[in-house]
Amino acid sequence: MEGLQLQKLVRDNPNLIQCACNNIIEIVAGKPDLNAKDEQGKKLTQAAAVHMAKFRVRCNKCEKNFCAGCSQEPYHLGKTCEEFKSFKEARKCRYCDEKITQAPPSAKPAFRDVCRKQDCMNFMNEACEKVLPCGHPCNGFRGEADCIPCMHPDCAEQNKVVLKDVCSEDFCPICYCEGLGA
Repeated sequence: MEGLQLQKLVRDNPNLIQCACNNIIEIVAGKPDLNAKDEQGKKLTQAAAVHMAKFRVRCNKCEKNFCAGCSQEPYHLGKTCEEFKSFKEARKCRYCDEKITQAPPSAKPAFRDVCRKQDCMNFMNEACEKVLPCGHPCNGFRGEADCIPCMHPDCAEQNKVVLKDVCSEDFCPICYCEGLGA
C-alpha cells in the first residue's frame, strides 16, 4: 500500500520526483550558471544552463545524477532534453562523439563515422581500416596482423573473457580522459 501512496504523491506533485532507488526528491530550480562548461570544456548555451538549473537532480541516497525531465542518467550536461534526444539519434564521430554534419573524410566503411576535425582525422590515419564480422569497425591500429575483439557494447558481452569486462564506452584505465573506443 505504501508504494501506491508514494506513486500518487509523486504523480500529484510536480515538484517531486522518484529516483530509480525509490528515494523521493523535491525539485527546487537553482540559478542558472551561465559560465558552466560541458565535459569537453565548452561553455553551455543559455538554454542548456537554464535547463540544468531546473532539471538536473542528484539523489542524496544513491548519489546518481539524472534529468528530472527525461530521466536520462547521468544528466545530459550541455543539452536540453530535446537536444539530447536529437544528439542520441544522430550519427556521431567515433573519436570525439560529436554530431557528424559533413561527408566522412574517407570512403572506407570503417571510417564512415569520422568527422573532419584534424585530431579525428589523425586518429583515423592510425586506426585499423577493417570492419569486423559483426559490422563494427576494429578499434585496433593500422597494420596489425590480428584485429582485437569487438569492443562495441552490443558485442563486448560475447568477448568479456578476452576484454576483461570492458567495452568501447569505458574510460581508458591509463589516462581516464578518453573512452576506449576513441
